[in-house]
Amino acid sequence: MLDGPNHALISGVDVGKTGTVGVHFSTGSSDGIIENSHIYDTGTVTPDYGEGVYLGSAKSNWSKIMGSSRVMDQSDRIIVRNNQISNTSTEGIDIKEGTTGGLITGNLFTNAGYSGANYGDSWVDVKGNAYTITGNSGSGTKTDAFQVHSQLDGWGMDNTFAENTVHGGVPGSEVWSESPSLGTVISSKVSKARSGLSNVPVTEQLR
Repeated sequence: MLDGPNHALISGVDVGKTGTVGVHFSTGSSDGIIENSHIYDTGTVTPDYGEGVYLGSAKSNWSKIMGSSRVMDQSDRIIVRNNQISNTSTEGIDIKEGTTGGLITGNLFTNAGYSGANYGDSWVDVKGNAYTITGNSGSGTKTDAFQVHSQLDGWGMDNTFAENTVHGGVPGSEVWSESPSLGTVISSKVSKARSGLSNVPVTEQLR
C-alpha cells in the first residue's frame, strides 16, 4: 500500500494470497512503477476487493483518503509493466477516476477478474484518462479482457489500446467501452475474444 510517495519503484516482488488488494498506489502516489512481479490469488477474504493492482481511489473514497470529496486522488503516470497477474477475484488492474497518463504494458493475465464480485469481471478496468494499454496478453476472465467506464463526468476518456492479445477464455469483448463518446482508441489484431475485438468502432484493425 503506497500512501503518497512519488517515484516509487516496486520490482521483482511476489504478492499472493492476500485478503483483499495486492498492490495499491493511493493518496497521490505518482510516477511510480511496478514491474517484473508476480501478483496472484487476491481477494481470498473479501472477493469484492480483490484487485491485483489498484491505481488511485474511487470517488466515494476521496473524502476519507484525500480529506475532501472534491479532491481527487491523482495517483498519476503509474507504469505497470512485465508482471504476471493471475487469479484475482476482481480486476487484474483497476484504474480509478481522477488518475491520468499511466502505461500498462507487457503484462500476462491469467484468470484475472474471474468472480464478477463488485463488477470486477475483466483483466483491466479503465476509469481514468489518457492511459496507454499495449502489448499485454492472457487468457481467462469472467467477461471482457479490457473495459472502459465513466464513473464521473469527464473521466474514462481518451484511452488507447494497441497490440494486446487474447489467447482464449474471454467470453465478452477484448475491449468493451461504455460509450463511443469516450474517445477510446483501439488498434489491434483480430481478437480471439468470443464477442470480438470491441463493442465500439475500431480506430484501426491490423491484419
